[in-house]
Amino acid sequence: MRRFGSFIFLISVVFFSSPLWASEKEISIYWSALDQLGKENFSVGVKKYYKFIITSEPLLSVPCRKMDLSKASRYFSDKLKQNPEDPKSVFSMGLISRILHQWPEAEEKIDKLRKKAPSSALLIFIRGEFYLQRRLEEEAKKAFAALAKNPLAKNFFFLAKMLLARSGIGEDSKSEDRKKSLLRIAFRHFDLMEYSQAEEILLQVRKEYPEDQESPKVLMQMYMERQKFKEADRILEEWARNHQKSLITPVQEARLRYFQQKYDKVVPLLKKISFDDPANECLRLMYAESLFVTKAYSEAIPHFQKLKEKDPDDPGLFNRLVTCLEQTGKTGETLEEYRKYIETHPKEIVFTLEYIAWLERTNELDKAEEQLKKITDTESPYKEYIAGKLEDLQEYRLKKEEAKVEAAKEKIEVSTAFDEKQPPVSNSPVVTSTVGKSVLGSKSKNELALLKSLYGN
Repeated sequence: MRRFGSFIFLISVVFFSSPLWASEKEISIYWSALDQLGKENFSVGVKKYYKFIITSEPLLSVPCRKMDLSKASRYFSDKLKQNPEDPKSVFSMGLISRILHQWPEAEEKIDKLRKKAPSSALLIFIRGEFYLQRRLEEEAKKAFAALAKNPLAKNFFFLAKMLLARSGIGEDSKSEDRKKSLLRIAFRHFDLMEYSQAEEILLQVRKEYPEDQESPKVLMQMYMERQKFKEADRILEEWARNHQKSLITPVQEARLRYFQQKYDKVVPLLKKISFDDPANECLRLMYAESLFVTKAYSEAIPHFQKLKEKDPDDPGLFNRLVTCLEQTGKTGETLEEYRKYIETHPKEIVFTLEYIAWLERTNELDKAEEQLKKITDTESPYKEYIAGKLEDLQEYRLKKEEAKVEAAKEKIEVSTAFDEKQPPVSNSPVVTSTVGKSVLGSKSKNELALLKSLYGN
């Protein structure tokens, strides 16, 4: 026990052997910790790293911390396998677990040491800091209060007061200080993509400060990034029930509705937006797509045209544009858009086949056959289909020509048959031309004699 007490005294001295708690002007605490870890002074390195974490609240993710401490963690784990009661290894692994937010392991190891040295100011402080990080604030205050009664723990008590004040629950702290502290911690978790921790704190802020707008806004942003649209919508509806002023802007709500696929709600929210601003190009796409889905094709056309001008190679934009043109009966413009796109994108076989289908529907079979011939030898999954399509088209055109010839023949035959069925010429007088010839042809001598006897010379 005496040897254990000496160890606790020594690590307490190390913690305050230099002005690391306030600021280390000569060298960053973090780089100092990494330097010691690199030199395999693992015990000193881990303690410096812990100081860095609790005094600076760094924007340093748990995976990064784990990588920094990997060698030290392996070293002390091996030590504990050899001697599970080694206080130095237990203490260091307790700090490593706390740094990595492995709270059950951290508490188990520090509590194991406290059983042997319950009055240790260092261990009391560390346990209080654990409580504070886990937002067990009353337990943290009780632990830190015990330091005030210990004349040998002045430095620990000073640091404890600093941590309480930073958390917004110090003696002189106001309600607003606590809110700022919670939001600061939540934002740090959010920036590190530690979403579950951020969500937990933000929900706590909402509960304690129902009029605060910052926490629900960040919650909505986080839910949208994680595609939890129902949760985002719930936050918005809850706010709307108790407040007249909207929590978010129309543009922000439009984004939410768009991701929820509630396109009919997107259209009115974006209708008054100025899309001439280049910064609103993404909003133009959302608006155009919402118009398209709600079948407002005519209104969508100019927006898809603008988008296609900016990105002429996007097949999705082209497809949307020609669909809008087709749905509004603009056949000529549809064909022209296809023609221009196929010229610059000859490998877009699917769109070429669509163009050919359009040419067939408009009876432009020469152009359809020409396009098919261009892509006949192109390697694609449609190669056999294209060859068969070309053969069918040529066969159809041949049959059509044959049908024309047959129709012409039938017309000639009908005309001939009609002439043969005409009635015989009557004996009416024949009008002759000025040169004495009948317009119906020459007559026999007997017929002429008969006419002279009847009508005279």
